[in-house]
Order: sequence, then structure tokens, then C-alpha cells
Amino acid sequence: MPSREELADSFAQDTEDNWSFPISITLIKSFQQRDKALVKKAESIDPAYTISPFRGGAVICHNHKVVIPQQLRNHVVKWYHEMLCHPGKKCTEETIRQHLTWPGLKTDVIKLTVKETKNKRKNMDIYHQN
Repeated sequence: MPSREELADSFAQDTEDNWSFPISITLIKSFQQRDKALVKKAESIDPAYTISPFRGGAVICHNHKVVIPQQLRNHVVKWYHEMLCHPGKKCTEETIRQHLTWPGLKTDVIKLTVKETKNKRKNMDIYHQN
């Protein structure tokens, strides 16, 4: 049976765009521990960074919000955007920000929603041509 670390590695390397489940605290914790810069911030004297207990383990937070490591960010944005039925940039970002954070969150949300809008238009054009 694969270890949690092996599963986490496999998950992060998966290129499937159709993941349909949220990320567990255990997985977030596993990726946070690998992010040396994030661990250093959590261990610093900066009071905005804390290590907070959750079910599944303690995770690094910034201003009481769970910090999502780089490798998991796209999945988080896609999952929220899809589960909220494609609400647009502002609603997707605000919903994610209620409990999660990372540098560039707004930019990541904008990139995903713009890309999705272009794909929808392309698919609509193909549909209407037939």
C-alpha cells in the first residue's frame, strides 16, 4: 500500500483536469512541510504566520487562514469554481479566501476564469457551426 507521501506526490503530478473532490488537511500539511520557504515563515517571529491544529494535523496559517502550497493551488481554484457552478472571478476568490490563502490567489482565479471563458466561447462557436 502506498504511503501518504507517495499518494501526495502522485496527486500533485496528476495532470487530469477533472478532479472532483476537495483537498484534505492531511494533503495540505504534507505539501506545506515540503515548502521550505513556507516552513521558514511559520517558524519566524512574524505573528501573522501560525501553526494551527486541525483534524488531520497542524497546518500553517496566515492571518488564521490555511496557506495552500503552490502545487495544490490550481486544483483548489478549479474545485471551488466548479462546485460553485462557475460564479465568476469575484465570487470564486471571495469564497476561497474565507478559509484559505496564498500569495497571488486573485491572479490565479483570474487566469482560470479567463481560460475557462475562452474555452466556453470556442466550444460554443464549434457547436453553432455544426
